[in-house]
Amino acid sequence: MVLASEARVSELIDTETKSWKRDLIRNVFSPFEAKQILNIPLSWRLPEDKRIWHWEKNGRYSVRSAHRLTKETSSKECQEASSSNDQELWKAIWRMKAPPSVQNFLWRLAKDILPTRSKLRRKGMLIDTICPLCFEEEETLDHLFMCCRFSQQTWFSSTLGLHVASHCFLKLWMSDCLNKKDHLAAHIFGITLWKIWQGRN
Repeated sequence: MVLASEARVSELIDTETKSWKRDLIRNVFSPFEAKQILNIPLSWRLPEDKRIWHWEKNGRYSVRSAHRLTKETSSKECQEASSSNDQELWKAIWRMKAPPSVQNFLWRLAKDILPTRSKLRRKGMLIDTICPLCFEEEETLDHLFMCCRFSQQTWFSSTLGLHVASHCFLKLWMSDCLNKKDHLAAHIFGITLWKIWQGRN
C-alpha cells in the first residue's frame, strides 16, 4: 500500500509498541479511512509489506481467480437486474386490460414455459426443431418472437411499426414495451405477441 506522500505502510506503525501511529494516520487520511485503517489488527511479528491477492488461498494473483471473480460479479449484477426487471414485467402483464387468456399467455412466455420445438426436443420428443414459420433457424422463443422473418414483418407492418433490435433479449424487450406510458401501444404489443403464437400454431 502506498500513500499519497509515497510513504509506506510500515511508516504508519510504531515498531516499539507494535501499534498504529494514530495521530499520523488521522492527519493523513479522512476520518472514514483512518477508522478503517485503525480497525486493522497488527501482527506482533511486523512482517514486511507485500501485496496480497485476497481471492487466492496463497495470496498470489492468478488470471484464473480474476476471471472467476469477474464472472461472479457479472452474474450477481445480472441476477439483481433480472430480478428487478421481472417484478416490473409481472406488474405490467397483470395490469393490462386484456382477456385472461392473453395475460396467461404473456406470463407463460415471460416464464419461458411455452412449448417451442427446441424445448420439446430437449424434453425427449423426436421433433424437427426448425421454425415452422420461416424454416430457417431453430425455433426458440427469441427466434420466434424477434428474429423470425415472419415475426419481424408482423412487427414492422403493425401500427407500432417496430424494428426488433438484434442484440436485445425477449424478456427485456417485453418489459420495456409493456411498461410504456402509452397504454394502447403496450396493449397492442401484448396482443401481437399472442397473435404470433396463434399464427405459429
